[in-house]
Formats: sequence, C-alpha cells, structure tokens
Amino acid sequence: CSGWDIAFGAPCAEKMMRATIRAIVKNGKMAGIVTDRGSEVFNTWAITTFESLGIDPDYVPAGDPDAKAMMERFFGTVNTGFCHNLPGTTKSSPRERGDYPSNQSACLNLEQFRNAFAQWLEVYHATWHNKLHTSPAEKKAQISTLAPPAERYTEEELNQRCLSVWRLRIDGGRVKKLHLTWFGPGLPEVRQRLAPKQQALVYFNPCNLGTVWVAHPDTPQDWHPAIASLPDYQNGLTLSEHELVLEQLKAEMRRFDGDIACIKLYALNEYIEACKHAHKGKAAAKYSKPPPSRTPRAESSVLPGPESLDSSDFSTYSLRSGDDNDSD
Repeated sequence: CSGWDIAFGAPCAEKMMRATIRAIVKNGKMAGIVTDRGSEVFNTWAITTFESLGIDPDYVPAGDPDAKAMMERFFGTVNTGFCHNLPGTTKSSPRERGDYPSNQSACLNLEQFRNAFAQWLEVYHATWHNKLHTSPAEKKAQISTLAPPAERYTEEELNQRCLSVWRLRIDGGRVKKLHLTWFGPGLPEVRQRLAPKQQALVYFNPCNLGTVWVAHPDTPQDWHPAIASLPDYQNGLTLSEHELVLEQLKAEMRRFDGDIACIKLYALNEYIEACKHAHKGKAAAKYSKPPPSRTPRAESSVLPGPESLDSSDFSTYSLRSGDDNDSD
C-alpha cells in the first residue's frame, strides 16, 4: 500500500485522487486500478484524469464480495494490526472494547495519526507474509524486475493533470467562484486583454482550492497564479468540503464568512466522524446480541419484505451551471 489519504470527512473524489497521486509519485504510474463503482471513483473527472495518464480502471462487478478480497483483507489487517493498538481505540465492537476508556485515552491528533500509519506501513512492508513466502517489499522488488520501468511523474506534474477549468470575469485583479476569491499580480494584465463580456480561463485543482491559475482564452498556456484571499480556510480545502460548508450556511440562512466557514468545516468533520463511530457501534451491538428465542408459528406463503474540461465534467459535484461569478 503506497497510495493512501487520511483525513476527516466522508470519502470523496478528491481524497481518492490524492491517494492515487501519492502512489504514482512513490512507485511510478500503474497500468490499472481495481475499484468498485463508488461515486468517488466512478465519475467524469476521475475517468478523464485516468485516461490522460493512461491508467485503465477495472470496475469490479457490483454485489460480488470476493472481487476485492485482497483489499478487504488488507483493511482488516490495518484494523487489527494498527488501529486497534492505538491509544483511544474503540476496537471493533463494544463487547471487545469492554471497559477500556477510549475517550480518556485518545491523545493523537490527525497529523500524528498519519505519521504513525506511515511508520506502521514500513513495518508491514518488511514483514514476512506466509502466502507470499516473503515480505511485500521483497515481492514488489521481484515483480519489478519482470516489467518495464514505470513512468515517473512529480507531484506538481500530476496535480496539473488533475486540473479542470472555470470561465470567470476578472474584477479588481481578482476572480471569484463559490464565494471564494483569488488574486495575483498577473491578473490585471489578463483583464486588459479581455474583450467586453469575455471571460478568463481559471484552472483549478478540486483537491486544493488554495491556488488557481488564470489565462486569457487566446493564450491558454500562459498561466498566471492567483492565491487564496482566505488561506487559512482555502489551503488544502477540497471542492466537496467547501460545497458541504456552503450547504450548511445556506440551511442556516447565513452569508459566507471565512472564519465561520473554518468553524463549520471543523464541525462537519467532527460530525462525520461521530456518525462513523455510531454506525460501527450499532453494527457491532447488532451482531453481538444473542439470537432471540423463537416460538413455533404457522406456515406462511408471504415472503418478508485540462482545458477542455469545465464544471459540467464533475458529475459527483453539485456545481451550479453557468460560468460567471457568483453573487454574494
């Protein structure tokens, strides 16, 4: 396992792409990816990016639990070999946890958790596996000698491959979309060259809304970087996360504010994590209960019940149509 991404919040296309980029940077480009048809992978943006890189996605049949048996076993190893040994673990069920004080024992923040997982992976890759008759690292080295060298990319090159584009007006040396603003020294020059009602090309990476790149439609390769006006909120922010924050603010009938957005983003992540733990607890309690006693009943016959891309390419995102700037 060389491609992974650990973060708060629900799975999304951006997190999947960050894990894919991590894997390519470390090991080179893979020929294919075995995956299910989850929306974080089976979407226009991911498919287009895979095509541009020459990666063939292999979507396993729906409802086949054995199609990804190797990956499911690895997830189980992560739980038993790593997660359940950390301070604050909730184990796999309330019964297994017993009277262990998970809340009082928890002490790792997100960055510490990531560092611990990276170190655990090094141990895992160097550990003997009976079915491999060697370690995963050694097996990988053996297989690598039988195949041509993988194509190599830098993280910056891969991030460029993941870009999509908005078409926006430039106003006061700034561009604005979804209540976010970016500015840069090259934007006034691009604005001067735009014809009346003509819009600039604004390239963005849905994995990180901290920086965008602005170009004139006549010179689409001449990019001018623009940085976030709210770096504390926008740096590292994914498009999916920002849209969820906007939905919460809309539900509360509040205008967008950077400070409020930061608080909402944190609260959103905390809520999702709490839902995950609650779901695990209910599932564990369900299967840990003894089967109820059954009484005889009558028989019944009734059965029980890059440039050419735009926002429309993001089928998994709830982007509004239209290329112009958003109203406040």
